[in-house]
Parts: sequence; structure tokens; C-alpha cells
Amino acid sequence: MSIRFSLLLIAAGAILALAVEFEAQGVDLQTLGVIFVAGGVIGVGFAGAARLSRGLSRRRHEHADEKGSSDERREAVLRDR
Repeated sequence: MSIRFSLLLIAAGAILALAVEFEAQGVDLQTLGVIFVAGGVIGVGFAGAARLSRGLSRRRHEHADEKGSSDERREAVLRDR
């Protein structure tokens, strides 16, 4: 679930929970709105965590590429001795 879709879900849920006064038979629109908001908040959390994880992973790879792999560093140290 993307952050955009999660925000859309939060907005739709807030509208249903707070602004809609229509009474549908068999469906409580206010409760449905609260469920949408909760799902959107959870989706934002997961999407943010995934984005953060990808960013940290990318930084680790870039850092390793700048310094070389640990095997290459070990070989360089042994050659210098």
C-alpha cells in the first residue's frame, strides 16, 4: 500500500466518519469511516517503514561501494604489511 493510497483512505474515512449523515440500511457509515482511517494510518506506517528500510539499505550499499568490500580491505591491509 502506497503512502498516497493510505492518505486517500484516511481522507475518505474521515469524511465518512465525520461529515456523512446518510443512514444506510445494514451499514454504519461512521464505523466504516473509522475503519478506513485506521487502515490508512496502518498503511502509512508500513509504507514509511518500507521506505526507511530501502533508504538505509541503499546507504549501506553506497557506503560499502565507496570503501570496497571487507575482503578487499582485508587484502589491502595484508599487502601493506
